[in-house]
Amino acid sequence: MAEMCLGCGLCCDGTAFDSTALEAGDDPGPLQQLHAVFVADKDSTRFEQPCPAFSSGCCSVYASRPLACRSYSCALLLAVDEGEVELDDARSIIATAIASRDRVRPALLALVPSPTLAALDAIVFGIARPAVRVLATQSIQGLLASARAHLGSLDDPAAQLVEHASVLAEADALLELLATRFGIGRWPDSQVSA
Repeated sequence: MAEMCLGCGLCCDGTAFDSTALEAGDDPGPLQQLHAVFVADKDSTRFEQPCPAFSSGCCSVYASRPLACRSYSCALLLAVDEGEVELDDARSIIATAIASRDRVRPALLALVPSPTLAALDAIVFGIARPAVRVLATQSIQGLLASARAHLGSLDDPAAQLVEHASVLAEADALLELLATRFGIGRWPDSQVSA
């Protein structure tokens, strides 16, 4: 059912995940050539989403993609493979999720401080990199958290939340769709690998 994944890419485009872990034996070279942003800590190395190899609905480094990408199957794909969901129904669910993402992402981005300004603030005021990363994240979950935090920091936060309630509600609905149909949960730390 790989054809179902073509044109979806919710696990590659930053909608579902903030980053993807590299495993021992993964060759980061193809992603480095595409200027992927790598983050290393004592336990892992991962690259941040959206994946620079995701282009026109498919992976441009498919033959050398990381193990996490090769082994990942969302719950919707598994349901199609098991005959629990028809392929046309799955495509309709994917289209709904993509349409929602395409409305929600720019609306949330408009509600959060510019990542460039956040990075400059970090340099000037000494904010730790994780705080900047949260502001710069492209996942819907991260953007929603950043938008809520930013709106909560403004004058009259209750009025701000009411003013932007429809965007926040649609983002919540998209996260619910990702959780219930794709098996992608809501994590307190969105640094989850695909």
